[in-house]
Amino acid sequence: MKCKEIKNNLYDFISNRLEEATSKEVEEHLEQCNECKPELEKLKKTLSILDHWDSPKLNEYFTNKVMSQIIDIRRKRVTIFKKLFRPSLIPLEAVALVCIVFLGVLIFRGIFTPKVKEVSRELKIQLEITEAKNPIIIETENIELTFISMNKIIRTHNGDLISSKKVESGIKIIFYVKEEKERELFQDLKQLGRTQIKKKGYKDRNGNIVMIIKEIPDN
Repeated sequence: MKCKEIKNNLYDFISNRLEEATSKEVEEHLEQCNECKPELEKLKKTLSILDHWDSPKLNEYFTNKVMSQIIDIRRKRVTIFKKLFRPSLIPLEAVALVCIVFLGVLIFRGIFTPKVKEVSRELKIQLEITEAKNPIIIETENIELTFISMNKIIRTHNGDLISSKKVESGIKIIFYVKEEKERELFQDLKQLGRTQIKKKGYKDRNGNIVMIIKEIPDN
């Protein structure tokens, strides 16, 4: 059995889905092949990530905490309004207090707003440099199985999985394949689910392909 066939059978080998004879042949190959051994370890590491996959859940006290903060903000606004316009203040004092508050707001905005904009602009530039502008999107009914199938496809095209991590929308993976292999790989991706691939912007600054696997949204 050649390396390509071994790599395609690694998941079934780990999960004991192969026939006894085939499983023994894969095991003997792995003992001798220095190319397939690292692929086995990568797959084991990937599966360990999925073992700890948990859907994000909101804290049971989240709603109460948010509502209490909203109520507190409203109370503070009402208190300030009453202080500004209570009858005991003579007109001149009220006008002076309003002017001071107004000037304070203008000074605050003049000092701090440009810095906020500058930081936001720098952060945006950094993200554009390090991240892919248009990552490949695959929408599927089963994120975990699609992730495993994606690993098989990467290995089939002699690629390398650089990293994988959970994100809010699903699983983000970064991998590398040679440019001459990309067209064939993109054809295989269409078998996994709804695929969105832009002509440009799906690579990071290191030339690696960025992909997000997420569940098909409910209609």
